[in-house]
Amino acid sequence: MTSIASPSTLSMSATLRVAALLMLVVLLASACTSVKPVPEVQEVRLVQPSQISGCQFAGITTVSVKADAASLARKGKQVLTELVSLARNEAVKLKGDTIVPATDMKDGEQTFNVYRCQK
Repeated sequence: MTSIASPSTLSMSATLRVAALLMLVVLLASACTSVKPVPEVQEVRLVQPSQISGCQFAGITTVSVKADAASLARKGKQVLTELVSLARNEAVKLKGDTIVPATDMKDGEQTFNVYRCQK
């Protein structure tokens, strides 16, 4: 004996699948982060230590972002871009105009030295 699903059973099942899919999309979208830059960050440069001469040390900042979203590893380039954006924001708070990586990025975290170079 075979059972045939009623139309209401099929539509309820399809509705549940659509709802679950929508919840997954919302969860993944909310897991993505974006860094909102402050207006002055356009003047903050990212340079290498060899490019720091005649600059005044303004401070140090350690910034971090989620390295994974919804149990999925995020791309290293995207994480690095967000770390640099956060470091630029922090440089503005320290009245700096130049950031230099002090450590390598690890697990979504990186330390930067902040300098005042431009007059």
